Amino acid sequence: MIINNKKFQVQNLTQTDIQIPWGVEMVWAVLTPLETTSMSSIKKIVLGCLYCKPGSKKKTALIDHIAQVYQLLSSKYPSGLHWILGGDFNELKDQKILEISGSLKQVVSEPTRFNPPAILDKIITSLHTYYQIPEIQPPLDSDPDKTGKPSDHRIVVMKPVSIMNNKSCRTTKE
Repeated sequence: MIINNKKFQVQNLTQTDIQIPWGVEMVWAVLTPLETTSMSSIKKIVLGCLYCKPGSKKKTALIDHIAQVYQLLSSKYPSGLHWILGGDFNELKDQKILEISGSLKQVVSEPTRFNPPAILDKIITSLHTYYQIPEIQPPLDSDPDKTGKPSDHRIVVMKPVSIMNNKSCRTTKE
């Protein structure tokens, strides 16, 4: 995640306000827009980044942890709170996470890995109407001065909706 510190105050919650269960790979932060007013619809953004390794036996613990953090922070910040959860889900099904709140939506729609094709790198957010459909870009190469292999995951980039190049994530069913 890349965060513009000129626009947001960042508060790391990992291992301070939120204890991560053993075996769960997750980090948490709260972003506060610097120009927030009492009339702002977005006052805080909870950012959660996760990794669920293939064959993990901690899937239920990870989903339970996300649900607990959702309840905790939703009660702590009762208005203007939004969510962005992202990371490498591998075999973790996102349905239980989406059931935590009707406002959450998984927005990555193209494969992030080709062999076999699958959407492994996901973004679940309540801010989907404020962002364009995520772009899927080529994977990172290894550093030129290091020995290694290029990543087998493509990069997901989600940009805010703007006046220019406005490709909304919102779709209308007829």
